[in-house]
Amino acid sequence: KAIADKHGLWIMEDTCEALGTKSADKFVGTIGDMGTYSFFFSHHITTIEGGMIVTDDDELAELLRCLRAHGWTRHLKNREAVEAKHPEIDSRFMFINTGFNVRPTEINAAFGVHQLKKLAKFNETRRTIANKWSQSLESVIADGSITPMHPTNNTECTWFGFPIICKDKETRDGLQSHLEKNGIETRPIICGNLTRQPAFENIPHRIAGSLEGADKIMDQGVFWGSHPLMQDEEINHVTATVKEFFNK
Repeated sequence: KAIADKHGLWIMEDTCEALGTKSADKFVGTIGDMGTYSFFFSHHITTIEGGMIVTDDDELAELLRCLRAHGWTRHLKNREAVEAKHPEIDSRFMFINTGFNVRPTEINAAFGVHQLKKLAKFNETRRTIANKWSQSLESVIADGSITPMHPTNNTECTWFGFPIICKDKETRDGLQSHLEKNGIETRPIICGNLTRQPAFENIPHRIAGSLEGADKIMDQGVFWGSHPLMQDEEINHVTATVKEFFNK
């Protein structure tokens, strides 16, 4: 944030998988200029698809309203003032920017409003589940086989899933395969080192220094899911399956 302030840059927080997480008593997504949240069906709450972007800056909010609907003026709060600058253009179809078609639907919103009431309880359950796994897997954590996520001090984490870093790639690949064979879905820790993704081949960029941390996440990281409706039987099945792999 200090770098952004120095150079007059905006900060857009990617908090898609951290809805309700707090850092120093501030919700993540409200620390920068804008914050994003995902409401995909596997996330903290769901609208089936879609998401939300938040800001406390009125001008940025207007820009975002414009961008979500083709650059149209239709939903701007200052619509009349903007359209008055171009009286020669039919105001019903005036575009002041390039944009996208990412307008939400009423049905999706209804799902989200209903789910939002359950968010605090959902997140509390996610924390309970994560604590159970951290405690029950203490033996394989202590011997260095896996390293779970340790939330930053003064942070209240909401545990989208349970990410771990294995001691090496071979261990990660073996554990991942073992979990999948036992009915426990896994995922890589999102994209890992973005510069190794094929999409970056067509994006001009430079790499400053080592990216060994990102490589470690990509090569040795894995997570399995968590959900507030999980029962003890399912939670214990994950624990037993992980221990079974390391006790071979």
